[in-house]
Amino acid sequence: MEAWTPVQMSHTTVMHCVRAVGEAQEKQDQDLVTQSANGELEGQRQPPFLFAEADGTFVRGLRKHQQIEVKHFILYEGWVQNGKRRRLKAPYAVMTSRGLDTFWAQAQAAVEQRYRFTQTQVVANSDGGPGYGESYFKDVFCGTKKPVRVQL
Repeated sequence: MEAWTPVQMSHTTVMHCVRAVGEAQEKQDQDLVTQSANGELEGQRQPPFLFAEADGTFVRGLRKHQQIEVKHFILYEGWVQNGKRRRLKAPYAVMTSRGLDTFWAQAQAAVEQRYRFTQTQVVANSDGGPGYGESYFKDVFCGTKKPVRVQL
């Protein structure tokens, strides 16, 4: 913070801020899961292609054997040329440190909130590690009329 702004903040305060933001996002994601279970979500976006990636990243703490896995699910509708680089088109991410069941329920709710599948081709990607196999993606995108292509 000191290098970028004149604001000074302790490590503890930064951690409190990170936790507060994480808890707010977790509540929002769980609200979507509840709405999904009640059949209240109906997305409107109908892109020709939808890409999804999921994986987990271990974040280690300062003490020995202190770690959590942050699971992340990324959706995007393709790429847009930005000069010599490309950027993702309509990116959306779901992240949690909760269990795999919660993670995949949140991912499915995010998909239901944003997308309506008619002619959308879904292409998914994962390393195929425990909890990130083909069947999980097929469950999340069960409403699509085209076959879900999963690359492991």
